[in-house]
Amino acid sequence: MRPLRQDMKKEGIPHSEEWNYYLSKLKDNLHLCLCFSPAGDNLRNRCRNFPGLIANSTIDWFFEWPEEALREVANFKLSDFNLEDEMKQTSSTFSLSCTFP
Repeated sequence: MRPLRQDMKKEGIPHSEEWNYYLSKLKDNLHLCLCFSPAGDNLRNRCRNFPGLIANSTIDWFFEWPEEALREVANFKLSDFNLEDEMKQTSSTFSLSCTFP
């Protein structure tokens, strides 16, 4: 709270408004990351029972990437380095083995 009190003094906000100032800063700066599995009915049921979970939210769906796409990303990232083709191939294969155990 000490840094907020310093900000309040700079902005000329009275001490009696400390709690409201704190809540407004909290609302402006609080971010949450919730992870739910889309498998089964659990996610659908939670969204129905708690619509606030998805209101004003961004939903990112992460699916398994195909091997070709992973290889292309690895090759793109390695293209900045002066590596021989054999070394690039080995490095991209290594990155795939780390992704797919």
